[in-house]
Amino acid sequence: MNWVRTDWRRVSQPIRQLSLSSPVVETGAELLGSEPLRIVTPPSRWFYAAGFPLDEVSAGGKPSGPMVVRVTMSVQEGAVGIGVLAADRSTFLDERSVHAPADIIVDLLVEDAAAACMVMLRNHRPDGASRAQIENITLHRAERIASPFATAVVSRNFAAEPVPMDEGTSVFDDAVATALNQARLAHLDTLSLPLDGKSVLDIGCGVGAFADFYLDRGCRYVGIDGRAENIAEMRRRRPEAVCAVADVEVDDLSEFGRFDVVHCYGLLYHLESPIRALRALAAICDKVLLLETMVCDADDAVMMLVDESKTYNQALRGLGSRPSPAYIAMALNRIGFAHVYGVAIQPAHEDFQWTGTNSLKRRIGDHDLRRMFIASREQLDHPALVPLVV
Repeated sequence: MNWVRTDWRRVSQPIRQLSLSSPVVETGAELLGSEPLRIVTPPSRWFYAAGFPLDEVSAGGKPSGPMVVRVTMSVQEGAVGIGVLAADRSTFLDERSVHAPADIIVDLLVEDAAAACMVMLRNHRPDGASRAQIENITLHRAERIASPFATAVVSRNFAAEPVPMDEGTSVFDDAVATALNQARLAHLDTLSLPLDGKSVLDIGCGVGAFADFYLDRGCRYVGIDGRAENIAEMRRRRPEAVCAVADVEVDDLSEFGRFDVVHCYGLLYHLESPIRALRALAAICDKVLLLETMVCDADDAVMMLVDESKTYNQALRGLGSRPSPAYIAMALNRIGFAHVYGVAIQPAHEDFQWTGTNSLKRRIGDHDLRRMFIASREQLDHPALVPLVV
């Protein structure tokens, strides 16, 4: 979370300090000491590491009504989430993501203390374990105050943050990335679009996960990625594939020519200016733009800004986006695509299996929200496509 509530305030000295000596230890985590408590998370992203139950203080210290949980902590490696779990453990009532190196005090707001069961620390690092230390956790009563601004942005100095040294291009090969790419490829294949022999630009190609799909179909394939390290690895793995370094938000893509098909899977949400990028892609796309992206659950055409790390599969400049499906459909149409479609059957992956409720969320539980789009110059008569422009 990259913002904090400012229309609440702590109105008490600590009601109770949670004990760090007997946490709930999750599988794969390693805990050392007690005060401070040193934690090594499981190596998988989103996996829980250690929990601190709130029910132990319900009789003598947990406030009724609004509560602030204050966590004094540091992160030495990777990134962790620190949050307050709902009573059914299905969601976080409030959570903050903290990236190394950090020495920080985190205030977590719970509007109804009765709905909270545990303070939980989990791994937010895409690939590998994270290391953190908790000094103390205290509970405070809170009250709402009049404020013209409900939230404030958490300060960040992206330029000063270190590049993760032990991840590199391996993030494209972990279990999470592999499962997602397998689902994407299988779904693309089931659409049976006329792709054989076409010229294809794979924008945000990473290390070339989709290159073989197009090369096997006799396509003239060009892969582009914003990081030189990713392109170097792609050339090592697939020397037969044409690829180059370019930033879709800054560089002129016309030097690469024009393409029948522009393939843009897993890139748009890593961009701070998605419409600028879509305009650049539309300018060199003659027929079809294939787009897969994370989204936010909103009925209106809106977009959320999101902080991202310096990991090789994240945003180049630290800011990503989560546009709503309506935002994407509207943007694609307004930049020149007369026909914009969704897909009737989504890829067989948890991130695509959700129903919009206008919740304004970008995650449900431990899963991101994703959708597929196809923008075309000409009308496509295909039973698997759902028109999004009427």
